[in-house]
Amino acid sequence: MNSCIVCNEHKPAGIFICGQFLCADCERDIVATDVSDLRYRYYIDCMKKIWLAAIS
Repeated sequence: MNSCIVCNEHKPAGIFICGQFLCADCERDIVATDVSDLRYRYYIDCMKKIWLAAIS
């Protein structure tokens, strides 16, 4: 099992983005979150972690 970059939980299903694991539950939440939702900013910050890890 892999540790999700967003929720930090070990999950069996998800995707890898630039070598970082995103669980299926968080992926679903990210896609469904409206830009006016307070969680949206949190998800943006989590996505930045993925891109920063990829370029470093």
